[in-house]
Amino acid sequence: MQRKSGAPLGNHNAYKHGFYSAAFKAAEKRLLSEMPPEDLTAEIQLIRVTSLRFLEAINAAAQPLDFDTQLAALRALNLSARSITSLLRAQALHVAARELDADLDRFADQLDPEDLVEPRP
Repeated sequence: MQRKSGAPLGNHNAYKHGFYSAAFKAAEKRLLSEMPPEDLTAEIQLIRVTSLRFLEAINAAAQPLDFDTQLAALRALNLSARSITSLLRAQALHVAARELDADLDRFADQLDPEDLVEPRP
């Protein structure tokens, strides 16, 4: 029996951004594949892209939306904006922590180990 070429059924070795693959278009996925995994930019972009698509769908609706639907849409967009704000804050804190760690490492490299030993009375 001859084996088929390619990965076995169910293999996901080359599957990047699998969670988001249905939400992003090919060009968007290509850009995201270049980002480091600890970068929250992909999540921020996902929210922005889906919000934009949501607004486009509302504008393309055949009938004007009733008040309750408009209010629900506004709430959804507000939550999206709040999520983006939270992710940006988390990203900034992560960057600041990395910079602080780097500063502490440089400082520790400049210390003389003998300076750390307290003299005995």
